Amino acid sequence: MNDASLIQSDQDSFESLMDALRNCYENKRALVDIHISEMLSVPKIESENPAQLRFLIDTVRSHLRSLKNLKMDSNVLSDAILLHMLNSKIDKESQRLFQLNLKTTEVPSLRDFFSFLETRCIQLESVRKADSGTKSIPISYKNASFANGKVSTRSKTFLSKHEKKNDAWNATR
Repeated sequence: MNDASLIQSDQDSFESLMDALRNCYENKRALVDIHISEMLSVPKIESENPAQLRFLIDTVRSHLRSLKNLKMDSNVLSDAILLHMLNSKIDKESQRLFQLNLKTTEVPSLRDFFSFLETRCIQLESVRKADSGTKSIPISYKNASFANGKVSTRSKTFLSKHEKKNDAWNATR
């Protein structure tokens, strides 16, 4: 026998049975606790990883939608608390860039934070695609210059493997 067959009401109408099911299984307090707990338990992101950032964004937005469906609307204070918690979950470089992105001393909105994270994901995905196309080898030089075909070391230079091969080939000529 299933649980639905155990539900009884004083009337045998569909509406009365649905009300009895809601009274038995709909526990708003427990549902709210579950959604908040899930948002708080999102894993910390240790490195610049667009997939992990997307997971964080999607998970939190999903739980916020569920809470809104339960008539649990957010306000400025709840958004500030959530933003603080989420900011501590993202990697250090993204935290730094978010702070640099702020134009005023006002508390940013949660919407602004999500917008920043979306843009950050796009940037990191683009960098990963570019990196997978050309493997770069960091090269640093000290006190060199471009005079006579030499590389300046006043700033760090990144040469791709292809460029390095060409330089090696040109040196043998």
